[in-house]
Amino acid sequence: MLRVAWVVALLAGGVNLAEARECCRSRMPSRPTRIVGGREARRREFPWQVSLQMAGSSGRWFHVCGASVIDPKYVLTAAHCYNSRSSYRVVAGMFSQGDTTHEDVQIAPVSKFHIHESYNRPKPLMNDIAVITLEKPLKMTDAVNPVCLPPPAPAALMQPNSIITVSGWGTTREGGRSSKNLMAVDVPVISDENCNRMYNDRGSGFFPTNPILGFLEVIQSLTGNMLPVWSSSEFNASEVGASLTKASNDRIQPTMLCAGYEEGRKDSCQGDSGGPAVANSTDGCAEQTGVVSWGMGCARKGKPGVYTEVAYYIDWIEKQMKP
Repeated sequence: MLRVAWVVALLAGGVNLAEARECCRSRMPSRPTRIVGGREARRREFPWQVSLQMAGSSGRWFHVCGASVIDPKYVLTAAHCYNSRSSYRVVAGMFSQGDTTHEDVQIAPVSKFHIHESYNRPKPLMNDIAVITLEKPLKMTDAVNPVCLPPPAPAALMQPNSIITVSGWGTTREGGRSSKNLMAVDVPVISDENCNRMYNDRGSGFFPTNPILGFLEVIQSLTGNMLPVWSSSEFNASEVGASLTKASNDRIQPTMLCAGYEEGRKDSCQGDSGGPAVANSTDGCAEQTGVVSWGMGCARKGKPGVYTEVAYYIDWIEKQMKP
């Protein structure tokens, strides 16, 4: 109610909503714009994009997931990106992985992960969302700036055929290596009905060979098996694998968003997990509509990417950001 009253007051006063939203310093690039089947982003094109990194045993830091700045002290990501035994930091303003000395780059240690209390309940990968509190606030610049959040559902739910833009440093092909430079891809939203039709009982998860909830295969390739990664047969025989297969049988949930092309070719992929899917709002601002969550392989025919739909979680996100 307060949000509505604020908007009405601004309009009555002749204030431009886009100018009134601090997050609206970040605008979507002009179309057409064309990470699998995508394009290389431009520096500062997605100032909300951050790299969530985990400390390795050697003291090196490794990109494990994407995330997005929603406030100087908070970023949004996927719950499956969290491992309680690890230390994390976020790198903002970065274009090329490893280039942390560029003048645009800011690094902030993670203070706390706020995992959704119903993550993985009642079905695996439901409520796959997390808010991260940083130890120190990021400085807002042209290279680091928050993305806007949409109004709560149902007002801001994405309609089929709407275009969303996904960015990240994920692999540019299924089973490939992560991209050095930030990539982006535009994909259309698919209705839940059509997405349910496309998915069947063949299981789910980003990894057809080592599908451990989003990022361990990337860690394995970078650290020389620092962390154990199951084989496909071991995973499918496990309780987690069986649960994911059952979740696929139960189809897409209302709080999930599907996007992609039925013929495949363009999609988010390994390493993009937790990253933002954004769209143009009615006032021309970049609004985060989704968080990269899961999929079957990458850019496969008839297997669109699945995202946590942010509009369903606005009240929860705001609650986590209260001191």
